[in-house]
Amino acid sequence: SQSIRMNNCRFGPTFGSDICVRDRCNVTNSTLSIGCAYEIPPEQNKQTFLTGRLDFRVAEIEVFSVSQHNNRKRDASTSQLQHDTEPFETIIFDDNFSEAMKAVLKTEQRMLTETNKDLRKLRNAFEQEKGFIRFFVLGETMDIINFNVSGELMSINKATLNLFKESVLAKQFNDTNWAKEERPAYASELVKKWDPNEVTKWILSINGLSADASKILNESKINGAELLTLNCETLKLFGITRPATLSLLTEEVKELRKEGDYRGSVLIEQSAYCFGKILDHLRLRAMCHALQDPTPLPPPAIDEPHQKRFKRIVEFYFPGNSDAFE
Repeated sequence: SQSIRMNNCRFGPTFGSDICVRDRCNVTNSTLSIGCAYEIPPEQNKQTFLTGRLDFRVAEIEVFSVSQHNNRKRDASTSQLQHDTEPFETIIFDDNFSEAMKAVLKTEQRMLTETNKDLRKLRNAFEQEKGFIRFFVLGETMDIINFNVSGELMSINKATLNLFKESVLAKQFNDTNWAKEERPAYASELVKKWDPNEVTKWILSINGLSADASKILNESKINGAELLTLNCETLKLFGITRPATLSLLTEEVKELRKEGDYRGSVLIEQSAYCFGKILDHLRLRAMCHALQDPTPLPPPAIDEPHQKRFKRIVEFYFPGNSDAFE
């Protein structure tokens, strides 16, 4: 009925004679007596049902605007679309709000809009970072190609070589050919399988190692995997503190790891300087690819004495894409 809601310039929200919120309701008592225009549950007191007493003061009022839009359906098929369109950014506040309230709401709307933009940027950056990690970090050991370039060790991801699928390097290490080749096991992988007795034999083969240090290591029953992790600090924990002995053992362990790297690498008899520049340029391209950055890359900076040799090496390994390095 019409008495359910009433408008009066001397009152705030008024619902029949049941709820009367007066002007300056935070300092003036308003009244409550449910039961005329509205019903209350059975066995409830109409004067205490909502606020606990007949008169009350209002601490806060929340205002809601109810509207209908034909294009805002609530079924599951469009709920995600509504979320993505972020309708709050385009809401227009009508004249039912005071100017002060509209100013507050517009400020909040602007702040939320800016926050949403920042959130989208962060989300895009996160997705790019995930792609970067997948490209450079994830994968099996077989995805890493080790080169021995005239005595200098270099490594690169196989996916990075495949940026130029028709290049000599990419074809050499494509999945079919690379899988069929019988590659020697890394020496470090073999060392990991050593038992304490084999580690003891290796320790006894070290020239110049003191008897005390040999005894400490032999009594510790170290296996091959543990041996490869030894460094200066861990050796001190075993009780080996003599500086010269520490230096000798750490160098021997380092050489043991390096021997595995050399044995498992592919020999490239080219200039290490020029070949390293090629791999660096490929890594930079791979990074831009992972980050979806279309910015053209500058050519590698090559010292003048190496420029002719660099060009010949590029033309040999990348016969159809040499212009990518220019």
